[in-house]
Amino acid sequence: MVVKWLIIAILFFIIEILTPGVFLFSCFSIGAVLAAIVSLFSKSLILQCVIFAITSVLSIYFLRPLLMKLLVPLTIKSNVDKLVGSTGIVVEKIDGKKVMGIVKVNNELWRAVAENNEVINVDEEIVVLKVEGAHLVVKKEKLN
Repeated sequence: MVVKWLIIAILFFIIEILTPGVFLFSCFSIGAVLAAIVSLFSKSLILQCVIFAITSVLSIYFLRPLLMKLLVPLTIKSNVDKLVGSTGIVVEKIDGKKVMGIVKVNNELWRAVAENNEVINVDEEIVVLKVEGAHLVVKKEKLN
């Protein structure tokens, strides 16, 4: 029975490799390895299946979150993403969503479009809503 449990463990490991970032099937693989170890000492298939089930569930509950934190990369904001929420000033008129203008944000010039097809004139203040490729989507700054 040891060989069968090891084959099951290898199959779960292969499935894990084919589904990267999930770390679910590796938990079943761990359960199968522990069931194989138990099968060396006990011929009871029920005991082996119980060990497989318990260790798999415990691995999913405790080990999987740890693996997800350690091995799944965090999304790191780039400098461009930091522009969102920044204010700036229009240098070249923005005429709606289709005609790009130029804005100055953090002392850098960027091509920009208006959010709701609005016209934003030169020297008006804007807020950056998002970055789309190499241009910004902006709206007029509401002055209080």
